[in-house]
Amino acid sequence: MNTRMPEVSIWYQELASGNLFEVVAIDQASGGIEYQLLDGEVGE
Repeated sequence: MNTRMPEVSIWYQELASGNLFEVVAIDQASGGIEYQLLDGEVGE
């Protein structure tokens, strides 16, 4: 399996829901990823 690390400013699609989201930040220390959905909602 070819697994790529996420990149900031790239849009991705969640396979289960089909939702599009943009990676806005990656915390290398914790491995956390902050994202933004099309409607502006942000999450981690």
